[in-house]
Amino acid sequence: IVTPRDRMVRLATHKWTVLSLIAHTRARNAMINDESLRDRLYGLVPNAYLEKLRMIHKKKIPLQTERVRLFEIFLEDLTEWWRDLLKEITLFGIGNSTKPTYMRLADVQHRTRSSQDMLSYVEKMSGSREDNAQLFAALCRSLGIPARLVISIQCPGWTASPSSTKSNAVANSNETPAKIDENDYRGEKWRGLDKPLEVKYQPKLRAIKAKPLKPTEVAAEEADAEPIDTQSPPTMWVEVFSKPWQKWITVDPIRGIVTPTGNRRMEPSNSDKSNRLVYVLAFEEDGHARDVTARYTRTLYSRISRMRPPSTKKGGEETDWWSRVVASVQRQERFARDFEEDEEMQTAASREPMPSSVAAFKDHPVYALEKHLKRDEVIFPAKQAGTFQGTPVFLRANVIACRSSRQWYNEGRVINEGEDALKWVKSRGYTLANKRAEEEARQQGMDGLQEGLYAPFQTEVYTAPPVVDGKIPTNAFGNVDLFVDSMLPPGGVHIPYNGAGKVAKKLEIPYAEAVVGFEFRKHRGMPKIKGIVVAEEYGETVTEAFLEYEEEAAAKDAKRKKEQALKAKRKEINAVKIKARLQRDY
Repeated sequence: IVTPRDRMVRLATHKWTVLSLIAHTRARNAMINDESLRDRLYGLVPNAYLEKLRMIHKKKIPLQTERVRLFEIFLEDLTEWWRDLLKEITLFGIGNSTKPTYMRLADVQHRTRSSQDMLSYVEKMSGSREDNAQLFAALCRSLGIPARLVISIQCPGWTASPSSTKSNAVANSNETPAKIDENDYRGEKWRGLDKPLEVKYQPKLRAIKAKPLKPTEVAAEEADAEPIDTQSPPTMWVEVFSKPWQKWITVDPIRGIVTPTGNRRMEPSNSDKSNRLVYVLAFEEDGHARDVTARYTRTLYSRISRMRPPSTKKGGEETDWWSRVVASVQRQERFARDFEEDEEMQTAASREPMPSSVAAFKDHPVYALEKHLKRDEVIFPAKQAGTFQGTPVFLRANVIACRSSRQWYNEGRVINEGEDALKWVKSRGYTLANKRAEEEARQQGMDGLQEGLYAPFQTEVYTAPPVVDGKIPTNAFGNVDLFVDSMLPPGGVHIPYNGAGKVAKKLEIPYAEAVVGFEFRKHRGMPKIKGIVVAEEYGETVTEAFLEYEEEAAAKDAKRKKEQALKAKRKEINAVKIKARLQRDY
């Protein structure tokens, strides 16, 4: 059974793993900026490639499309050269090769603590898939090409399905055996048993045959390590910025993939349990990172978002944990290319295909089903975007949150004349009066009270009646509804001090108490009073008189406390004198 504590532990483990791997990748990203490492990698590049890169310049090739084409050709040639240069792919420790080596729980022989270790991989011309990607990013930076180190963070899931447990009642061995019942219908072997028989399980084992390697797999030296499939999607790769094109190009130096769009070759299959694409961060040369998950998946909203911790509500505001993490690692000052990249990823996310199950439509940010609408949600206009299993599908952008006329009034708005409700729902009885009204409706044969819901475009700002001759317009209870500032009557002023009514009453100035909200206690709606409303010409007079009254009250309170303290001190001194006299005389 999965307890709430188990869920909390799994959620905390999920978050701490993500944060730890972000810190680790940031350290690796800083490590490959070492000058000695860059100089060594720059020295490996043939002069022919350097000449090709120098030729891609605006002064030498004015046509932009030609520069874009030449840069892509150069990047493909550089990737193929690097792929031939660093052919040996090593595997260390237990686990699938697609996982970064720093995620292994076994003793890892392959440790990278400084840039000197990275330099040793260059000298040996060998390393893991992650080392290959990191060194290629360092190579691009040494050539003056902006490059980002991209990581697909591999973390444990934060959810746990409850496991079914079977409880078997086993009798204590010290207890006396049960008496044999003559009416027991079981056979002689089973008659009189009060606990299961102890049966020794002997499984039939057979030798495991070695699995033949695929042409794209590399065997590991350790017997307990799985082979590497060099054509499987990686967990770390590189993004190179094309200055002529002003866009990022995805590069996988192991598979030799250079894709300008680059968003579909890095996503593993849903059946791959060793590699899950949930969070993808791209670390730039200055150490800042950007969330580029939308670039590498087609199911950001329908599948990936459900693999992340849900947003939580705190203080009435909905906060998303991953959004706060991204905000803490990304650059505060955004470049023009950042805005273009955000627009590109938003466009890619909006093109996400329709979900493949009914459950995936729930809370989907692009598509919606009418059966998943909340009580106060309406589809308007009801323009159908498609069908799923015969059910109409609508766009989430057309889902509008509606409110009742009372709810709109509490926000300082009223329904326009002639507007019909977009939706009728059952009224919610919060107070005893509402519940009595519902009970009376049921007795009359009605299925509860119904209230209409209206959209924001069916409302307008409420304008209170003006103050005339110093008289404040009030409601049926003699108060002024002031739920928002715009509900203040024209010609009036709000004095938000409790106790100002006593001062206005002494000055014989007409006023009305301001109701700013309601609180429910014992199934009754109690108004929350905050200050008073008076005519504008009396506002300054009442405020000054109230402040003077407060000063006098504070002075009287201080004088009272001083007198109480002196009285207590005199009483204490007298008690000491009486005690001394009693001790002296008796």
